[in-house]
Amino acid sequence: MPTSSIPYSFSITTIESAEKFAAALDQEKPQDSSTSVSGAEDETSCRKLEESYKIVNINEYLSDPSLEQKLLSILDEFRSPKNENVECFLKKDAIAFAKNGQAVSYLVFRATTDEFVGYFTLCTRPITIASTSNTMSNAFKERIEPLCTPDENGTYSFFVYLIAQLGKNYGVSESTRIDGKDLLRLAYKTVLEMKRRIGGVAVLLECEDSENDFLKNFYLDNGYAVFGERVSDENKKLYQLVKSIW
Repeated sequence: MPTSSIPYSFSITTIESAEKFAAALDQEKPQDSSTSVSGAEDETSCRKLEESYKIVNINEYLSDPSLEQKLLSILDEFRSPKNENVECFLKKDAIAFAKNGQAVSYLVFRATTDEFVGYFTLCTRPITIASTSNTMSNAFKERIEPLCTPDENGTYSFFVYLIAQLGKNYGVSESTRIDGKDLLRLAYKTVLEMKRRIGGVAVLLECEDSENDFLKNFYLDNGYAVFGERVSDENKKLYQLVKSIW
């Protein structure tokens, strides 16, 4: 995932993107939102996932110099040959971003062996939707207006959660590696816990255009919906995806 997503202020400026965004928030709520990460997952599946992995907030290592040295050793184990950006962020930027309050990374370990299998990075970002009352559908207004009142220019503004990074550690044996779907579920579960503490309605992420749209299809298969596109500072096409938080 692009590091440029972290400081980026999301802005939806077309009616089509705004309608797609609102429609994604209207997806059906799972029957048991206290345990389900998506409507298709049951309590047993979620419990098994929680028992298999443990998640550690990177800030737990930053209160003591000796623990920070331990953290550096852990991060040095991470390898991501398929996505250098993911590896570079973790080793060069994750600590600074956490200390500055910009974004917090979470390390994922196998519960039984303590092997470092992956990480994800979360933050909150503002999002604005530029519109006028006579151009947006009633369905859009019914979903978005309870979240915030548009200003005098018809612009809606609120905050969303952002999964800024998501990376598997290819430095461990293939049999030990975490499945990408499970890593994404753990990131979503962490967002869900935050939503219960401080609120929020949606989680966003961005992914680069890839061969055969592999990354985009991966997120679509896991309940995210494309609502827009943009070009990164490196002149790469990025898909913007959103999922409702239940």
